[in-house]
Amino acid sequence: MLNIWRNSRGFSYAEIMTVVAIIMVLSTVTMANMRTSGSTSELFVMAQKVISDIRLAQNMALSATDFEGESPAGGWGVFFDKDLDYFVIYADKANEVENIGEIDHICHDDCSDASEEDYKKISLPDGSRIDRIYKVRTADGAEIETDKFNITFEPPDPKTHLCEAIADCNYDRVEIVLVDEKLNKREITVNFFGLVDTADVYY
Repeated sequence: MLNIWRNSRGFSYAEIMTVVAIIMVLSTVTMANMRTSGSTSELFVMAQKVISDIRLAQNMALSATDFEGESPAGGWGVFFDKDLDYFVIYADKANEVENIGEIDHICHDDCSDASEEDYKKISLPDGSRIDRIYKVRTADGAEIETDKFNITFEPPDPKTHLCEAIADCNYDRVEIVLVDEKLNKREITVNFFGLVDTADVYY
């Protein structure tokens, strides 16, 4: 019994320092991952908020919600502009100025203060912005970057119109890429069926 006690040794200084170094490296990696995960989850929450506002416009069209005392002829839509720190829910009224009673599926005057269709401006969180907007046409494989885009839901279905400008609505989907101050990116996709999805994006 005495021999066993004499032969047992403690950890050497080098072994203890190696274990401490390993613990420090693991702690640093874990903290970095937690920070990245936190900012990514904030971006995910922001994307979900944008999606809920797109679905709000969809539901307003489905329920024929009134705007200024009447249901808008073209339904309800959402206007995105990558140069703005907000996006706009709008009522798609008949264009009495340019098309005399025709529905054009876009927000007049790009939803500026001069627009009579502007319903609600929704600010993006501080430090975040719309990084890119892609209009996609599956038939010819075209994926074109653009600055502005309109998503309009026309009752009663509601039918989805994806338009960059008047008479430029022949797109299968739009991809809106959000970016935060740490350059994390998340994409929101709306297709011509009115289905909305989100995913991480890297480029």
